Amino acid sequence: MKNIGRMLWAFLFAIAITRSAFALDPSVFLKILDVDVKNLKGESGDFVQVRKLLGDAKRIDTGDAAEYEGRVEYILSDRSQSIAFKIGECWDGYVVEKVDKTVKRFNRAVLNASIKTLSTGGLSLGMNKKDVEKLFEGAVSGGWKLEGNKILANTRSVTFTKNIVENEGEKFCDHLQILLTFDAREKLCNYDVASGGCDDEPCR
Repeated sequence: MKNIGRMLWAFLFAIAITRSAFALDPSVFLKILDVDVKNLKGESGDFVQVRKLLGDAKRIDTGDAAEYEGRVEYILSDRSQSIAFKIGECWDGYVVEKVDKTVKRFNRAVLNASIKTLSTGGLSLGMNKKDVEKLFEGAVSGGWKLEGNKILANTRSVTFTKNIVENEGEKFCDHLQILLTFDAREKLCNYDVASGGCDDEPCR
């Protein structure tokens, strides 16, 4: 019985390590709701993959040539969370946020009712700040770099960056940035994932 108990603990410990490593792997943040962030733009047009997977949504274009951003927005059927996929001159990505009941936005398409929550890479809205920070600790492919820490009246924002040098076993180079915003209770209320970048900084 002791041997069986030890084997069970070893098995659970191995699962915990695997889950932790998976959560830290930066490439997991490049996919959400089966949408691949690297395919937001394509030969047949922008957001084709998103619309095919999640349904049609109105495109919103803002800014000028230097600050251009295009996006499509979706909301859960219970109106509690939303996601916007975005493209720009340099960065492509998405923003997941709790819906502010006081802000009316009419461009969001309603997601299939079977989708109950929005999460990726171990991140989900409502998580405690300490639990979120644990995801970015460790040294998978060199670890994450803390770039910014901003405190406002009712929120706190933290930015982590990472160079992805491998994706599914293949050599790969991408600059990934994740902006995390916490409310006054230190609960995650928004996360913004951006992939790409205009600089020529090599992946290390």
